[in-house]
Amino acid sequence: MAKKKTKKGKSKEETKPEENKAEEEINFKEEIKPDEDIESKKEIKPKEDIESEAGFFTKFWSKPGSKKIIIIGGIVLLLMVLAIVFNLNRADKSNSAVITNLNGEEVSTEELDKRYEFFFFLVGYPEEYKQIVTKESFVDQLINEKLLLQEAAKKNIIITDKEVDAEIDNLVKQSPVSYEELEEQLKENDFSMDYLTEYYKNQMILTKLLDTTVFLEMDVTEPEISEYYNENKELYFAEEGQIRARHILVETEEEAEDIKRELDNGRDFAELAEEKSIGPSGPNGGELGFFEKGQMVQGFEEMAFSLKVNEISEPVKTDFGWHIIQRGEDTISLNEARESIEEVLLIEKQRQALDDYV
Repeated sequence: MAKKKTKKGKSKEETKPEENKAEEEINFKEEIKPDEDIESKKEIKPKEDIESEAGFFTKFWSKPGSKKIIIIGGIVLLLMVLAIVFNLNRADKSNSAVITNLNGEEVSTEELDKRYEFFFFLVGYPEEYKQIVTKESFVDQLINEKLLLQEAAKKNIIITDKEVDAEIDNLVKQSPVSYEELEEQLKENDFSMDYLTEYYKNQMILTKLLDTTVFLEMDVTEPEISEYYNENKELYFAEEGQIRARHILVETEEEAEDIKRELDNGRDFAELAEEKSIGPSGPNGGELGFFEKGQMVQGFEEMAFSLKVNEISEPVKTDFGWHIIQRGEDTISLNEARESIEEVLLIEKQRQALDDYV
């Protein structure tokens, strides 16, 4: 995805889904601004709020450490890329029962409606975000996804039911919920396990198609990473009035107290965040980047700004759960930033490749 710089010092802490909750959970921004650019919310940037991919999707399907565009933060990123990158026809086609016919395959308003609601279910965007991520924007996304799936079929790219089941089994094992709880969540939102499985299977097919064609042998070099860091140093240094912090979010005070004891006994904060945090920033070591007063909910903000550099807080409660916060250094080194920069540059390259491909 092409990276658009956000205004310095602005952390994207909306209750979103960019990047997790059971999950209205961790997006600490207290108000949603419908007129903001949705693309800026999906960027992976060191100074942005890493808590961007909240909601059901983040809780159940995040895959820490993954680098490919299709599975960075989960399969939903592909959906977002398709929705934003492809621009076939912006006309409002969603008023007729059949939106279009693609080589004999119809795209109906019923299918569009269901996919649109499923997206919000997966990522946990609040209703206000429907002013930003409109149903019309999903027309092109759905069309292009079907065209790519047709291309995959021509190339005889398949994913077996066994492969899908194994992947979902693995994801559920990594999540804090059981199959029964997952099925109940789906049922409560008028979806089914079959629908989720079919959706995920299609995303796996698209991943395989793009990995063997568009993204083949695509990588980011060390000189490119260094150049990006040097050209965007304002992203890696705190401005006046800003601090940097990371946190671990859990549901109960008891869990928070247990984690605090582990930290007091020498456990690594980032390691525990990856292992224990229910927030989308967990896979990133709990990193939240830089922010200033007024950007976080009050209890979290007061505690974070009261800490000294590297100091770890006692558990603090907000509406999102129980947090343990550590204040960070006022700079982010190249070594610390390397992974996120690599993701930014890889997404930029992949977005351009996708744009050229279609």
